[in-house]
Amino acid sequence: MKNLIYTLSAIIVLLIVISPKLFTSKDQITVYKEKEHSLETPGASAKPAPRAPFMMNQAKDENGGLIAIIANTQEYTWFVKVIGPYKSVKAQVDNLDLVAKTLDLSHGDHLHYDIPKDWTKKQASSMRVASFDAPGGVDISFSKLPAGQNLKANVVRWKKQIGLSGDPTEEELSEIKDNWYKVTLFNEDRKDLTASKKAAPSTNPHASAPFASGAMPSVSANANAIMAAIIERPDATWFLKLIGPDQEIRDQANNIISVISSHSFDESGKLQYPVPSDWKEVPSSSSMRIASYKTGEVDISLIKLGPKQNIEANVNRWKGQIGLSSATKQENEIKSFNIHGNSIHIVKLINDAKPAPTEAPSTTEEKPANPHGDKKLESLDLKPNDKWTQTDKQNAMSLGKYQLKIADSSYELSITQMQGPMPMKQVYNMWFDQMGLKGKNPSDYIEKIKSADDKELDLIKISNDKDILISASFQGTSKIFFKLQGPAAEAEQALIEFKNLITSARFK
Repeated sequence: MKNLIYTLSAIIVLLIVISPKLFTSKDQITVYKEKEHSLETPGASAKPAPRAPFMMNQAKDENGGLIAIIANTQEYTWFVKVIGPYKSVKAQVDNLDLVAKTLDLSHGDHLHYDIPKDWTKKQASSMRVASFDAPGGVDISFSKLPAGQNLKANVVRWKKQIGLSGDPTEEELSEIKDNWYKVTLFNEDRKDLTASKKAAPSTNPHASAPFASGAMPSVSANANAIMAAIIERPDATWFLKLIGPDQEIRDQANNIISVISSHSFDESGKLQYPVPSDWKEVPSSSSMRIASYKTGEVDISLIKLGPKQNIEANVNRWKGQIGLSSATKQENEIKSFNIHGNSIHIVKLINDAKPAPTEAPSTTEEKPANPHGDKKLESLDLKPNDKWTQTDKQNAMSLGKYQLKIADSSYELSITQMQGPMPMKQVYNMWFDQMGLKGKNPSDYIEKIKSADDKELDLIKISNDKDILISASFQGTSKIFFKLQGPAAEAEQALIEFKNLITSARFK
């Protein structure tokens, strides 16, 4: 079974201040003036920061040494990591100690520190605050994640990057002061290995050159939408994230539902899941990724982080990836529920203001046939009576939302349209599990009803002692489904009103 993952991403405000008095001589340091980057969307007068083309592959065969500083604040866990060939990393031990002495975490979301003279600044990826090279093939990264990271799990992962395994020993992971830790990892079997020369670019047009050189799958320049599933467990938080053009992201909704409704964890806590047929696995050069997939222009990733992650903070960072301000709040951008006893958060973000990509010139190359031909998606003609109050108009992800009040009970109706067929059995199983009725056969609960224009819909009612969920779904060129949720107190009357609404609808 394949693994799946995520990539958290953010460009952070970084200011580097040099303190020569902490070095033995001035020729040990180089003064850098670091450009400031904001977590927010660049203003009108500022040019957007370029997207990093890739992250360095940190699992190279010649890498035999890794040293790091991990520092915790109330908001963040900061990582300063040095990785490369054994002898080259050994030569950087004093430099890392000097950086640790000047590392100032009192400035919130950015750092102050001194940079050794033999560190050469390079472009930082979206996972990093800053990146440097050092002689002998050494890569240095500064990064941050929300507070509460599992330090042991991170070190175990780092050990694998230099050919080691097992839990860290006290010598490998040691506390140097309150909430500050030093990591020292060296693989003696790789003691004599040196950095390999970079391979010349391939001339084969069919070669996957970016991945051959350790590049992370690129995110489409047309990406203006994100859909993600976040699974919270007592031992870890899993992030499955899709980023790409909005229409392609909407087309992937069925796959998200299939993965989430069918996922499980084995005894070791490893995620088990079905891989959709149109997801092509690609190399995961980022050490944060457990696996990577591509479909069309959509990049799919998932990572495993420690428990109790700040979900809202992660979502705010993702907004910046599609040109949204972190202050922007979209309707139902995060919806949460429970499956298999785990908290699941579904995230949907769309930047409708981002310009659509220009069409490429037409060529003689034959394009894949549209599975729906030239058919247009159905439109919904709905005429609710005065018992229904509209609470949200139609938008990119919804055909509208309504509220129904019966006595002291309030019920919420959402209407969603998705292109193509949808695996409703898996959706029903997910709802049964959510209602504490796992194992029920959805077929035993489905009845057929017809709309005003004689279109057939599947209606299902799921209830327990506290809540009720009623759904009706229509399958045409697209899938349109209605979902009503509320307390069980007035369930029978709510079902009557729901049926009256559905049977008066028309699909054009």
